Parts: sequence; C-alpha cells; structure tokens
Amino acid sequence: TAPDNPVNDYLIEQVQAQFGTFPDLFDADGMNAAIMVVEALKATGGDASADALRGVLEGLSFEGPKGTIDIRPEDHVAIQDMYIVKLLNVDDPEFKYYEYVATV
Repeated sequence: TAPDNPVNDYLIEQVQAQFGTFPDLFDADGMNAAIMVVEALKATGGDASADALRGVLEGLSFEGPKGTIDIRPEDHVAIQDMYIVKLLNVDDPEFKYYEYVATV
C-alpha cells in the first residue's frame, strides 16, 4: 500500500496479525496521532503540560505511515503528502486493491 515505508509496513503487519485484514483509511491517521504525541513527549522530557507540548508541536516533523508529517507552526496544521490511486478491486483481499497513480 502507498506509501512504501517502514512505518506503513509496520502498520500493515500489525493490523493483518491482529485483525486478518488491511488497515482502513483511518488507521494511518490514528497511528500518526499516536506517533505525534510520543515524539512530542520525548521532546519535552515527559512534560505533558499544554505549554510544553505546544512549544514542541510547533514545527514538529516525524515519519508516519503516510510519510513525513510536518506540523506547520503558524496554524498547527499537519502537512502531509496525499496519494492518488485508481481503485481496482473491493472484494478479493488476495488481489491488488488499487494502483498507485501519483503523490501530491
């Protein structure tokens, strides 16, 4: 599945092992949120106060299942690549679900 990176590979392996299926559209976002919190807590030395977290989240960059995520300092928006794919199949998990088209 797109993108091809170690974090996404880990997510796919874990979801398949636990649930026997592939991650859905929301699994990667949940993992991104968890990684962001862990990275922010590492950067604050474990200080979970709003002031400490706000300071490190502004400009934070980390690798998630969707690739590199950058938190824009001026408005705290998570910036990430988006993937365009062509749907090929919705019924047969042994067959390729989609074909990668482009990254934007």
